[in-house]
Amino acid sequence: MMSASDVTVSLLKTCDEFIGFECENQECSDFVRSSEKAQKYQLQNLGVTYVFRAGETTIGFATMAMGSLRKQDSITNGRTEKSSGAVPCVLLEYIARDFRYKGKGVGKIMIDWVINLAHELSKTVGCRFVVLEIPQQLITVFQSYGFELIPPDRRDRHYLMFFDLGIMPSLV
Repeated sequence: MMSASDVTVSLLKTCDEFIGFECENQECSDFVRSSEKAQKYQLQNLGVTYVFRAGETTIGFATMAMGSLRKQDSITNGRTEKSSGAVPCVLLEYIARDFRYKGKGVGKIMIDWVINLAHELSKTVGCRFVVLEIPQQLITVFQSYGFELIPPDRRDRHYLMFFDLGIMPSLV
């Protein structure tokens, strides 16, 4: 089992290579192994990729961007209150760990790091949630990290989940 002290995190650099990196999601593997895709994404300010390493070995990555969720009508004291606008969030665009590190605690280390970074960002730019879109088979995995499911659109095979940064005090 790995601990957070075994892992270093850095921003993606043009010299980073992901030769041999494989994860369960082919789209994630393709995104990061094709250096021009990840680099271009970052250069266009669409997202920032962080690389997780154990020693010199790349064990995972996370790509984050700013996003928002539309406010929904809420019910308070039995009355419906109309809401408008958006709630700021950090969009966890990609997160993947090398399949060779499955079951070694790398996923938890990466999620904890992302949530802590989002919490720090919330102090300076305002953001309430970490949001991600995942396939159905990963719902229980992310629920185990404290993410909650947003009711899905029946036409979509991916699901939105969120982590409420408003409940962070015990993690900091």
